[in-house]
Amino acid sequence: MEYGKWKMENAIPNSKFQIPNSLFTPHSTLITYETDSFAEIELVLGQAGTPVLLPDKFALSEPYPNPFNSRTCISYALPEGTQMRLAAFDLTGRRTAVIFEGVKAAGYYEAIWEAEIMPVGIYLVRLTTATGYEAVQKAVIIK
Repeated sequence: MEYGKWKMENAIPNSKFQIPNSLFTPHSTLITYETDSFAEIELVLGQAGTPVLLPDKFALSEPYPNPFNSRTCISYALPEGTQMRLAAFDLTGRRTAVIFEGVKAAGYYEAIWEAEIMPVGIYLVRLTTATGYEAVQKAVIIK
């Protein structure tokens, strides 16, 4: 991936603006972004030079769908490249699944948790990184 800066023409520093999301990802139509004091946005150029907006903070979203039957999608954001683990735990604290473990570059990600062999119940999905970030979201399996 290539890194670069994208400067807005006539942007007001510390203001908000919207960009058609088709420039960045296929998931929604507009991105609202707050500029910094220099009105610059850091972008990653993906395949075919398409710009990709980098997250400015770590985040773990609630799984979707939730509750779910056998599989769910978990979205997360990494503002910097890091060693990370996305895992599921039952309510006793026992790790029941490692959804992903490894190094990821900065960006927005989705992971699919294939949980068809898991019993019905409430689980905690935890994202931990080598940089010290940790977040937990609840996931409910129904049959």
